[in-house]
Amino acid sequence: MAKNSRDVYFRGKAHFFKLMNRGDTKYECWSTGLFLDEPSYNLFLELKKGGENQKGIQNDVTITEEGYKVQLRRPWFKKYQGKDIHFTPPVVIGTDGVPWPPDKMIGNGSDITVKCEYYTFKPPFQKEKGSAIRLTSARIEDHVPYVPNRDLTAEELVASKGLIDTKPSVVSTPQYF
Repeated sequence: MAKNSRDVYFRGKAHFFKLMNRGDTKYECWSTGLFLDEPSYNLFLELKKGGENQKGIQNDVTITEEGYKVQLRRPWFKKYQGKDIHFTPPVVIGTDGVPWPPDKMIGNGSDITVKCEYYTFKPPFQKEKGSAIRLTSARIEDHVPYVPNRDLTAEELVASKGLIDTKPSVVSTPQYF
């Protein structure tokens, strides 16, 4: 952790939890949506507000029927001074502190606590410092099993159509390449 950073914790319900394995290959990051509980929402608003000579975090809050949702991410890599800095995957544990089994997927609605690194930085050619949060780990508080028809994105549902809830027949096709 950098010297100008501290840990912050957010609790809520997971939505499209992609912190395991390769994460979100489309956006090259590990990510989860999180419907914040009230104390977490208040902390998030405080970080978004910023402070004296410091801009707040840029993450947005989406208001839905289910509540206040934020998207938290950890990139696979980041360019820093012209070099790619690679990040390790976030740590995911259960309430017992044991690493979460990689084959036990997290369903939408699971209660989780997410730990993020809150840090400040000096943007080039600006007077004010900036601030940001980066996801570092998660604890699964109350696991809701993963259900494909409920937990896949619309794009993933289209891609997997005919494979979920059916046993497709195996058709032998010629190999042309």
